[in-house]
Amino acid sequence: MRKKKIALNELLNLIPEEYLENLSEQTGVDYQVKKLTGKLVFKLLLYGLSSQKELSWRILETIFSSYKFKNYAQIPPDSLADHSSLATRISNIKIDFFKSIHQSLNKEILLRFDTPRIGGYKVVRFDSTLVSIAGTLLKKVTAMHHGVNNKYRKIGDSVDLKFTIGFDGLSPVIADVFGQQSYMSWEIA
Repeated sequence: MRKKKIALNELLNLIPEEYLENLSEQTGVDYQVKKLTGKLVFKLLLYGLSSQKELSWRILETIFSSYKFKNYAQIPPDSLADHSSLATRISNIKIDFFKSIHQSLNKEILLRFDTPRIGGYKVVRFDSTLVSIAGTLLKKVTAMHHGVNNKYRKIGDSVDLKFTIGFDGLSPVIADVFGQQSYMSWEIA
């Protein structure tokens, strides 16, 4: 089965510029931000994800500096952003902005395409992934533990988070993060 490719401009045309600007105001994503607006960060991430196999802060800096991206994002040619500024902005940006864009895109896609049906039912598939990370990185997050008895556990030992995504055949329709010990079971999550 061949996959149909879609141009970045076609994808962005599903999201009008006015919508992104109104959404920026509604979510307050650009509060006290002059240069790296929510709309610009969204375009940078979308451009990066569609043009690169892997992304890093340095790759995003290189993309931001390229003439092609500046032309695409309609920003002045002398605009610059270093990797640490990009990292700080993306780390602190309001997630509701991206969540609203995702919901809007899902509505638009559902209007344009039929979701696949299996046996007459609209099936949503779920996949969960367990991610282990150093406990020192997740100080304020409730997380799961496995492999070590709790009385032998030390501060900084790895903790686990479970990410679950629901997919309807066209796009992700639900995403959740679980940190409570009861969600260690795959059936519950």
